[in-house]
Amino acid sequence: MEITYGYRDTARSGRLLPVSVRIINEEDYDTDGFVIIDIPGDREGITYTYPVTISSGQTDVKCTITIPEDYRNKDRDVIRVRLIDIDGAELSRKDVSIQYRGFGNEAFTGILSDSPQDLAYLKNLSLGNSVRTHVVTLNQGSMPDSPEGLSQLDIIVISGYNMTRLSLSQQAALIDWVRHGGTLLLGTGGNENSLGLFAKELGVTGSLLGEETDTDMGMKYSDSGPDGAVIKLILSDVKAENSEALIESGDIDVVERISLGSGRIALIKFDLCSISKFCLEHPAYAEDLLATILGTTGLNSFYSQSRNVSLRNETVRDITNTYQGTASDIIMLIVIAAVWFLALGGGVLYLFLKNKGLNVYYSLGVLVLTVLATIVVWMLTSGTRIKENFIGFAQIINAEDMTHETFVDLRSPEGKPITLGVSADQSVEPVVTNGYVSVTSGISRMLAISNEKQFEENIFEISGTLTDVVNPVRAELYSESGKLRGTVTNVSGARLSNVLIVAHNRLVDIESLDIMQSVDIGEYETEYCPTHESSAIALITAGGSAQKRDILSYALETNAGAFFDNVKVFCFKENEIPEVLRTSSYKRTGHVLYISEGELSEEKTDGITENVILSEPQVISGSFDASTNTIPSGSQTVLEYRLGSTFFIDGMELMTLSKRFETDSIKTFTGQIAVYNYFEGSYDLMDSDKLSFSAPELEPYLSPTNNITIRFLSDDETGDNARLFLPVPVVSKRPSVMVRSIEGNPVEE
Repeated sequence: MEITYGYRDTARSGRLLPVSVRIINEEDYDTDGFVIIDIPGDREGITYTYPVTISSGQTDVKCTITIPEDYRNKDRDVIRVRLIDIDGAELSRKDVSIQYRGFGNEAFTGILSDSPQDLAYLKNLSLGNSVRTHVVTLNQGSMPDSPEGLSQLDIIVISGYNMTRLSLSQQAALIDWVRHGGTLLLGTGGNENSLGLFAKELGVTGSLLGEETDTDMGMKYSDSGPDGAVIKLILSDVKAENSEALIESGDIDVVERISLGSGRIALIKFDLCSISKFCLEHPAYAEDLLATILGTTGLNSFYSQSRNVSLRNETVRDITNTYQGTASDIIMLIVIAAVWFLALGGGVLYLFLKNKGLNVYYSLGVLVLTVLATIVVWMLTSGTRIKENFIGFAQIINAEDMTHETFVDLRSPEGKPITLGVSADQSVEPVVTNGYVSVTSGISRMLAISNEKQFEENIFEISGTLTDVVNPVRAELYSESGKLRGTVTNVSGARLSNVLIVAHNRLVDIESLDIMQSVDIGEYETEYCPTHESSAIALITAGGSAQKRDILSYALETNAGAFFDNVKVFCFKENEIPEVLRTSSYKRTGHVLYISEGELSEEKTDGITENVILSEPQVISGSFDASTNTIPSGSQTVLEYRLGSTFFIDGMELMTLSKRFETDSIKTFTGQIAVYNYFEGSYDLMDSDKLSFSAPELEPYLSPTNNITIRFLSDDETGDNARLFLPVPVVSKRPSVMVRSIEGNPVEE
């Protein structure tokens, strides 16, 4: 057997690990057998089993395994790969030492190109905070047909490549990988086959057959005046739906970003191979390009990578704990009742025996009472004692693409073996294990756990695409003066609870929706808050259920940053059993959270009111956390907001943090706000209560491309490490055919 893993035999800790097994059969006949991968432990271990037909000659087997974080130490970085025949006889065995790298300080970057040497400038780029790129070269043969095989990678760059050479399943795996948080850069530059399935997925219009154009790479990279960084590039004339312009050259958007699930795609109008010479001469350009595409939210995910695995494991423990606040509370009440029973009974018994002159029997009487109390407690708790194996679950479903994350905790109160059948098209990843675990693949996938201790947690993540998903809500929404308006209807056939409508630092909180109930959300308050501050929002909105709060917090953390280009509706569907658990005979308890997506319709009045921060503002100076729209207390930050160069701006209003979302860690910004005046070339200090601006008032503050630059100077110097939520600019704007005045403000033609 020949065995390779990861990329060039390197692995990322805490990620799904692809393992390729090449079997050489020197006999002249085929035989059936199994590839078995053992991850050894002290009293526990994990075994993966893959059925295989061993053909005469060469057979390649692709496997995907997980080495949980608590297995990662020097004594446990060896996996054993065995080949056995159908009768269990061992045909071959090989131990493989796993070499780890990327402990939170590397962004694994895969490049797929016919000219990978022209993308060498992507190697070892600095992304800040000691995070650097580690480049691995991909090819059609190494590209997997499932997103699990790509989980080792953070970024994938595809440029100078015919995308149609990848199979449909390989392209679909790329799309799913992005949805689960990946960052994909697609270079076009006149290559009509550069997008493949992504052309439809992104709603791309226009022609990929571009023409050579003078392209301004940015004054920052010029050594000889304004035109020193202008180079000739072939630019595709394409546009993606719901895209955000990141980099412009004149009136051409040369780089657009599109949000897809938890990830992002950069549509780049030129071939990234064609800027190799420029990037070798100006290495900062490639670093700035990646930083712009990732945004501060994406960059922060790299900075915290070293602690993400352990934090995620703790989070998963919380969201699968289905017995908090139920049986334990009942048992506590029974114990209290038993204590009162003994105290009251003991007192009554003492008085009774004293009156009868039988004090000598008091000790015996207390003993009898204790036995009776024990029997009473035993009988009362018989209904709360768990005797059979059970499953705690937490499921999060994306109703748009029918993908899901399902976390299951398999427990045995009496240390009995537990089994769970899962469809073969679902990915299974051990998260926390405390028994001997067997994962067998085939027509279906079987989990089997042998426990030595009672109630030991065994948590797995099951993910993939579901077949029986109906979007539970119908939402028809629009924005009006910064407020969310429209209707939301429950079409699920079950009661929905904790309905949250989230859009661009705004949310509407609806306690519940009965079957077919429709509500006018204009009757509810639109609140401004840091939508990525998930714990605080979940604590305030998710009611008394601890598990619901934990699930909602996790879902907001991974799906509702401050900057995304659509509306998301979060809701729990009551009394729902996950599709992947419906065939199990064990007791199953937990909650299912649905996430629906939609767009804000345009306001059909004189203007279109939208939140400015559909895209991240550019940080000119200072510190800014894009995920929460906050700055540190006592700091100064300058941000540039892009309002849209093809719109006429009718006005702007600054919306502040809603009071009930103020916490010890997030507070309302107080201090000076100054706006850059393009007429005067300096900042104008605004009155502290100035939160609304008309079109004439805005005129000197808009750049020729309708950007507005605002300086925030905090006066909070308490030193309590609180973050300050910045005012959210909301603009009234309408499409218009425009020309520019001498000063640069758009005027209607």
